[in-house]
Amino acid sequence: MFDDRSEDARPAGGGRYYLIQCLRFFAASFVVAYHSVVYVSTHGGALSPDFAYYFGELSQVGILIFFAISGFVITHAIQRRSSADFLWLRALRIYPGFWIASALAVLVHFVVFGRYVWSARLTQAMTLLPLGVMPGPLGGVEWTLIYEVFFYVLIAVLWLTHSNRVVAGFCGLWAVAIAAGAVLVPSWGAGLDPTFARIGLSAYNFAFIAGVFAYFVHRRLNLGAARMLAVLVPGFAIAGEFFARTEWKLGCVALSAFCLVAAVARFALTRDAARDGLLTQGGDASYGLYLFHNTVIVVIFNSLIGVRQVHWAVGMAGLFGLAMGLGLLYGALEHRVYGALKARFGRPSWGIAARATRSAAAEIR
Repeated sequence: MFDDRSEDARPAGGGRYYLIQCLRFFAASFVVAYHSVVYVSTHGGALSPDFAYYFGELSQVGILIFFAISGFVITHAIQRRSSADFLWLRALRIYPGFWIASALAVLVHFVVFGRYVWSARLTQAMTLLPLGVMPGPLGGVEWTLIYEVFFYVLIAVLWLTHSNRVVAGFCGLWAVAIAAGAVLVPSWGAGLDPTFARIGLSAYNFAFIAGVFAYFVHRRLNLGAARMLAVLVPGFAIAGEFFARTEWKLGCVALSAFCLVAAVARFALTRDAARDGLLTQGGDASYGLYLFHNTVIVVIFNSLIGVRQVHWAVGMAGLFGLAMGLGLLYGALEHRVYGALKARFGRPSWGIAARATRSAAAEIR
């Protein structure tokens, strides 16, 4: 089922899946909506605890969709690159935007509140290594990036074999190991502050695995099958509410994310979104939106007392709108920075040297 060849079928829009980028925008919006609700609900008022809870579940769905999209996109991207080149480009994508957002968050806290509570472990936190509970200037969203970086490194190691069969086989066994760990040691890997010992068996990895398999199966789906998967998306997401254990909740939502990403990717093969469409551009800016939105919400909520005095719906809508607007602004700027870095440093010296060596050897032969 999984061949070792490069991608044959491409999305209708070209090499990228623009519908997947649109999906990324909606996933980020779910997270922004949740954090807007969280800060309004801390004030009390008429906001129902159940309302806040289900918005929290919506945020979890958004995060696991993010992870599944990463599983899909990373598997697609690595087909055309060496492991070293892939890791270099991922580092360019993740770290500069994260560091800039962190620096801006510290600066904004100084300007608005006159101080920022420093921690001796802040430098360690900037590495995005799984070091357990760490400080972070972005309001806690950093934990997802730790899982992302772990997944990138793992895929790069697997791709040293240049075999999709190895990637797929490992991911299948990985899912089994996570499920077995959930049975034998409950809650071992369900935390938001992963350590080196725990991150590999965390149930959050179910979503990355779902994205990998979505990549491998989407070309083999007909449109009828893709539509059926789309219909199953809400069913699997809601099914997670019937489980008390976090691991099985995450497993159900990961299945939902698999259906969604595989269906959307198959639709993109027939008719993709516009490259310069508004939602596609929102997807391009979604990483920066995710990084910076919480800073906007925290600063506005804690500096403007009027936010706490309005009706909860008005407060939530106001926080959401401002977080989306300013977050997307940062996201657009961050995307431009990434584009400039990729154009300038996207071909690392070792890759250029390796290609030159292969070319010279070919001329000799």
